[in-house]
Amino acid sequence: MKKINTSAKQKGFSLIELMVVLVIIGVLTAIVISQFAKAAQKNRIQETTALIGTIQSTIHDVTQMNLGMAIDDTLLIRSDRIAKKYINKAGNEIVTPFGGRLEVNGVAGGTQYTIVFNSMSKQSCDSLATAASMSDALSVQVGSQTPLMTPIAATAIATDCDHETGPDYPLTLTFKR
Repeated sequence: MKKINTSAKQKGFSLIELMVVLVIIGVLTAIVISQFAKAAQKNRIQETTALIGTIQSTIHDVTQMNLGMAIDDTLLIRSDRIAKKYINKAGNEIVTPFGGRLEVNGVAGGTQYTIVFNSMSKQSCDSLATAASMSDALSVQVGSQTPLMTPIAATAIATDCDHETGPDYPLTLTFKR
């Protein structure tokens, strides 16, 4: 009669060990995705701040030659100072890093101009609150809320973003010419 070796060890992993490894991988993946989303949002804020700065310097340079000139999107697009990635395929609108349309308006001979971010979602609005507070805007208006005058706090803009009704609304920044 042959003896069966009962002391032989099993090879491989138990189901519990495999499940623990899968849970750890899932938690690490969630952390990485969260950090990536935060980095992407921070990048969009920086791009928007740079776009606002480019618009401001372009308007300053162009209107130095002709102070009575009206300011609009066409003027900025024709200046060739706005990066191509911010101009739609038709070449007639400026788009934001958040995907919305951007309008620039200033009357001929006026002392102010506005930058309007159209179709902003609440998440985009909260993020733009940071960019707007870093700019030298005279006022910021979220949707139909009362315009906030300088000095503008990002928390005040974020509060207006939270109080605005509807899924999409404009964010208007007013600047001195």
